[in-house]
Amino acid sequence: PQDKIHAWAYWPPSLKPDPGNAPSQPGIGEIWLDAQFQKVEGKEKPGAIIVINASNWQIIKTITEETLNNPHNIWPIKNVTNMLQTNWFAEYVSVFDSGSGRLVDNIRVGESPAHVMTSPDGKEAYVTVQGEDEIAIIDTETLSVKGKVGMPHSTHGHWLDEKGERMAVAITDLPGRLIVLEKKGGVVSFHGPEEEK
Repeated sequence: PQDKIHAWAYWPPSLKPDPGNAPSQPGIGEIWLDAQFQKVEGKEKPGAIIVINASNWQIIKTITEETLNNPHNIWPIKNVTNMLQTNWFAEYVSVFDSGSGRLVDNIRVGESPAHVMTSPDGKEAYVTVQGEDEIAIIDTETLSVKGKVGMPHSTHGHWLDEKGERMAVAITDLPGRLIVLEKKGGVVSFHGPEEEK
C-alpha cells in the first residue's frame, strides 16, 4: 500500500541493464539469488528465486512459488537443507527445501520482513520485521516464532557477530545510523539502548 512506502523510496524501481558477463573463475556450490522485482506470468506479486551453479555460472532453476511477494533476503538453515526467505511486502517468511526448491512452509512474523540471519549454532533465525519495528526470533527446529524483540525504529538489515553475542541493525528511517544489541547470557531476547543516543 502507498501509505507503507517510505518517502525515500522511488516505487516501482526502474529497470537497469545487465551489469556484465559471468565471472571468469568458477565458484563453489550454489548461489540463491532473490529477483525481488521479477515479473512472473500468471503470478500476482513480483519476485522469484534464481538458483545458480557456481562452478559454471549457469542457472539451475528458477523458483516462482505463488506466495513469493517481493523476496528480499534469503539464508540457509538446518545444515542447508532448508532456505529461509523473507517476503518484504507480505507478513511471512517462506521455508524452501534446498534440494527440490519446493515450498515447505510459510511462517507469519509480521508486516514487511526484510532480512534474515541464523545464530552461529543454527538453532535460531533472526528476522527484521521492518513494518512493525521488531526482530522476530524463529526456532529453526520447529519452524515457529519463539519470541519478538521491539525496536525503537524501522529495522532493515542486520548482522550477528561470530559468537552470536552482538547484533548490528540498520535503521532505514535514520540514514547512516544503526543500533547494536547485546545478548544477555543464555537468554534468547536481546536488549538495546533505552533511548536513542
